[in-house]
Amino acid sequence: MTAVLMMAVLAAIGMVGCGDDQQGDVGGGSQYAEDFDQSAWAEILRSAYEAAPNDFLRAILADGQITVAEMREANYRLAECLTEAGFPAWPEEDYTGRLMVRSPYVPGAEADPWWLTPERMECTTRWWGPDEYSLGFLWNMMLTDPGKVGESARVSACLVRHGQAPEDFTAALWDEITGIALLNEYWAAVPEEVSDAEMLDLVRNQPLPTFPPYLPGWGIVGEDEAILTGCQIDPHL
Repeated sequence: MTAVLMMAVLAAIGMVGCGDDQQGDVGGGSQYAEDFDQSAWAEILRSAYEAAPNDFLRAILADGQITVAEMREANYRLAECLTEAGFPAWPEEDYTGRLMVRSPYVPGAEADPWWLTPERMECTTRWWGPDEYSLGFLWNMMLTDPGKVGESARVSACLVRHGQAPEDFTAALWDEITGIALLNEYWAAVPEEVSDAEMLDLVRNQPLPTFPPYLPGWGIVGEDEAILTGCQIDPHL
C-alpha cells in the first residue's frame, strides 16, 4: 500500500443519489463487457470488477466505467449503511465534482476515526469494494488523474507551468519535500494482511506530511494556495 493510495482512500467523496435496497447482492449479476473501454484505467477497473464481492459492484463495473449516477448510488448506500450501524454519515459533492461520504469521528477513548471500525470495513466493502479497488478511490483518482500519469508527476508539472516551482522541479522532489516519499516507504513496509488493531496503530504512528513544502534555493513550492489546490484537484489546470 502506498501513501497516495491510503490518502486517496480516506479522501474519497460522494453525493446523495436514490436507492433503498440495503442488500449487497442486488441485480442479476453482469458478464464483464468484452468491449471494455481501453482507457488509462482499464486494467485496474478490470481488476476491480474481478475483486468485487457482490453483484451490485459487478453491475457497476461490468461496462468498464463508473458513471456519476452509479457513484452517487453507491455513496448513498454506504452512508445509509454507516448510519444504520451507528456512525452518522452523509454523501457530499465538492465544487470540482469529486464525490465523497462524510462521517464524524467515532466517540471513544481516542476518538478513532469511523473508517477504522469493523462496521466501516463491512459497509465500505459491501458498497465500495475492497480498499485497493474501492469505487470511492477509483472515481476520485480517475477524476483528478484521468491519464493515470501519477499524482506527484501531474502536480509537480502543473506547479512548474504556473511558476510555483523551478523549471527542473520533478515528481521525486515533490514527494521528498512534502514527505510523501517517507510515507510511501512507511506503507510499503506494511504486510499485506494486518489486523484492525494493527492498522489503527499504523495510522496513528505514520509520519505526517510536510506543509508548506519548502525547497532549498527556491522557497515555498506552491506558495499561491489557490494554484496549489488547483494543481492537486484539477487535471486541466
